[in-house]
Amino acid sequence: MTGLPAQFLYAAMQIRTVFVDDVDQRLTKCGTAFFVRHPTEPEVCLVTNRHLIQAFYKFPSDLMQERRFSNYKIEYIDVIGRFSGDNLQTFRSIHGHYDIVFPDNECHDIAVIKFRKIITEIMTDAPIKIDNVFTYDTLAQSHEFGDKILVCDIVAFPSYSEWVSEKEMRPTFRVGWVVSDPRHGIDLPEVKGDAMLIEGFSTSGSSGAPVIALEKGIRTGSGLQGGSFRPFRLVGVNAGHLRAKDYLHANLSYIFKSTVIDECIKKAI
Repeated sequence: MTGLPAQFLYAAMQIRTVFVDDVDQRLTKCGTAFFVRHPTEPEVCLVTNRHLIQAFYKFPSDLMQERRFSNYKIEYIDVIGRFSGDNLQTFRSIHGHYDIVFPDNECHDIAVIKFRKIITEIMTDAPIKIDNVFTYDTLAQSHEFGDKILVCDIVAFPSYSEWVSEKEMRPTFRVGWVVSDPRHGIDLPEVKGDAMLIEGFSTSGSSGAPVIALEKGIRTGSGLQGGSFRPFRLVGVNAGHLRAKDYLHANLSYIFKSTVIDECIKKAI
């Protein structure tokens, strides 16, 4: 097993969604997001959590939250990060200049955004240069869970948690282990569906982070034979953490699998 190049750290972007209601009150939600590039499309898709994109979304559903935030609509979305190289950049997309796709299963807290027009210094239809992306072929497919993605595999997720450097806005990694059977989904009061549990500490700002299964095994070749090797795989999106009965963090985070990302990207393109 080896570490990860810095590019994986900077594949994490900060997302800030500003909502406004019918009496001009505003609400801002912040978290993490990341880009995935499909091989047949020139544009990239931004992947994050649904609860960062819909003001009223919560699972399990909360009628009070739905009533309180049902009138809030997206005013604009800011994406901040190092899109290419080490320069911190921001782009903005205002209402109507993007398409948002959600999974068919409302339990799955994932959103995929395809931008049609963005604002940097000027409004442009041309795509911004984005190199710090995940390619589509890094998404773990359904047959890999339980075959190549196993219980106790090491995972890492870069995010804009509360420990991000304020001056330079550099994300940080958290590291953990797969602790639920990746062949099966999760059925808990707080999370249901095509998900996995991670022994790892997820906090505010980590929602929407890409979860990477680190490579394992030995690369063969140049005289080495036998053994097995699995490269890194993008296995899902961090969505939150579980609480113990005393309402403290249980050190268990949950992620929705890459199969849900795949579903949304195919709908988006």
